[in-house]
Amino acid sequence: MRNKKCINFRFLFIILLGLAVTTLSASAQSDDPATIPPPDSVTIAGSLQPLLGCSGEWNTSCAESQLSYSPKDDLWLATFDLPAGSYEYKAALNETWDDNYGLNAEYYGPNIPLELAEDSSVTFWYDHKTRWVSDSINSLIATVPGSFQDEIGCLGEWAADCLRSLLQDPNGDGLYTFITASIPAGDYEAKVTLNQTWDVNFGADGVADGGNIPFSVADGQAVIFAFNPATNLLTIETSDDVPDGLITQIDASAGGASLPPPAAPFPDTVVIPGTIQSVLGCAGDWDAGCANTALTFSEENQLWTGSFDIPAGEYEYKVALNNSWDVNFGQNAGQGGANIPLVLEEDSSVSFYFDNKTGWVADSINNLIANVSGSFQSELGCTEDWMPGCLASWLQDPDGDGIFTFQTLSIPVGEYEAKVAHNLSWDVNFGEGGAADEANIPFSVLEEETLVTFTYDSRSNLLNISVGSGGIQGNINERSAYWVTADTIAWDIE
Repeated sequence: MRNKKCINFRFLFIILLGLAVTTLSASAQSDDPATIPPPDSVTIAGSLQPLLGCSGEWNTSCAESQLSYSPKDDLWLATFDLPAGSYEYKAALNETWDDNYGLNAEYYGPNIPLELAEDSSVTFWYDHKTRWVSDSINSLIATVPGSFQDEIGCLGEWAADCLRSLLQDPNGDGLYTFITASIPAGDYEAKVTLNQTWDVNFGADGVADGGNIPFSVADGQAVIFAFNPATNLLTIETSDDVPDGLITQIDASAGGASLPPPAAPFPDTVVIPGTIQSVLGCAGDWDAGCANTALTFSEENQLWTGSFDIPAGEYEYKVALNNSWDVNFGQNAGQGGANIPLVLEEDSSVSFYFDNKTGWVADSINNLIANVSGSFQSELGCTEDWMPGCLASWLQDPDGDGIFTFQTLSIPVGEYEAKVAHNLSWDVNFGEGGAADEANIPFSVLEEETLVTFTYDSRSNLLNISVGSGGIQGNINERSAYWVTADTIAWDIE
């Protein structure tokens, strides 16, 4: 029976591939791909899509196979669980084939093959700066952590998990490079790490766990990091000739300068179905239409919220839209995702929060409810500024990595200040340098409808504020400020 299914699948794949090629040939191909603006969405379209819940293969608008823009990494990313098999895929921008990238970062390039010998969790990424789309099976996830990373938009130095210093191999020759013109003059050190941790790292002379590799940068120089996995050698060179068209990592024109599309259209109703329902008066559990566990939309917070008194016990829940299971979200904001566990050691009042723009449902037991409060909040619809209880500026962590983000286009031109508050009050708050009860963090908005991204690291309590797509803002009066380009400043807010 397995062989028969395989043969039918291949036959169907051949038919759909032909349709896909026909569709591609009719697409509105750009005469100048270098001028394609940052996308609003990126879809991994290919033969793997039905296994992710899509209605068919090569479907450019399927939300289940779309990547999410990560402001902290300046990349489009997603991880999918796939069964063993042979697949092909490409990256389609803005839910059409008009602009798409394939093998070796080629515009309208060949499909990218993906061979899985066993069931695997596969991470896909797309970098609009280089147009490279790849995955964790075909390519290494190699980064260059070092003492320079805070200058390129990472939350701190020596951050193995910051993909702003991702080493890339777009042409598939096995050599991985990262080029930036955003490092100010100074002396630095770096190493190479694999898979966003320090478990596997290489230093001087390619030695595992070896010494840091020193390098120096003069004013206006580009830095070229090149890693050869065959020898584990990282070479670092500088050049006075900045490559034409190089987009600096913290330049406001870099990818992601607009808000991503909502995870789901604005719903008529939002219900928390799960095993909590039978103790809250519903006829049974997992009832997507029970009003007893419905959330209420808050105009001020622009969120769906609700609080329920729940007895001690172990529960599971999800969020369902429009009184049906047609659109539902589970753990890590996954559409149709896993149930969310809820363990109560004692009878508790539990608050639930859902944002249809991101698909994230959170609760006051499992999740830190973090908010960025400041002198800008009244511009977002809060009744006044400096309101830790107004969640119109809710910091969200859908993937559960401890990095919380809030993005908005609604802050007018002006000078502002902000801090982070926990659990809707000022009892626990963090300001400059990640210090409790410290000074407000200033930032400036120079143009209307500019994307402002607030990124909060709950491990260090540092809040970074970027205006555009990546320029981190802190205290310009401190000596750690550097001019990066004629109109861009970067500094260490620690």
